[in-house]
Amino acid sequence: DAQDNAGLTPLHQAALTLCGQQLDSAKVLLANGANTHAQDKKGNLPIDFVLLMHKQQSATNLLSKAMLSKQKLAQQILPKLIDAIRTNQVDEALELIKQHPKIAFNYRDLNGNTLLHFATKSNKNMLRALAMLMSALLLVKNKQGKTPLHVSTGIPNSLQVFMDIAAKHN
Repeated sequence: DAQDNAGLTPLHQAALTLCGQQLDSAKVLLANGANTHAQDKKGNLPIDFVLLMHKQQSATNLLSKAMLSKQKLAQQILPKLIDAIRTNQVDEALELIKQHPKIAFNYRDLNGNTLLHFATKSNKNMLRALAMLMSALLLVKNKQGKTPLHVSTGIPNSLQVFMDIAAKHN
């Protein structure tokens, strides 16, 4: 039951890092009568460290599950959304964006293109609808340094849609 400068006993240390060999150490210490009521200088018992470590592990597990859940959702939604944009299904695209705005606004392909970059190649109704809804993406550059406006030049009607939207905002 010797204590270090922080007042930690070997059981405190084993409880603090409860994994692998430390778990074995805790078992050995307990089997040999380690004082489970020994307090460190802050009044913490070894069980307090076990609870702390369990809470941290639980929080880490929950965060991991939440991240996987978001990734799975994005993997389900994005193909549908991109297909709706490419096939000019305006209502479908807008509904998916409204249901999942974070996924839609945060999407970037490997080249850095946003959904608005894709929409410049769609018909003007699709582009107009997405540009109005996602106007925050008008200035986002892809890896080639091009915004959706850059991409729209040379595509019939696309450039005019952006000019019309810009005129409405000014």
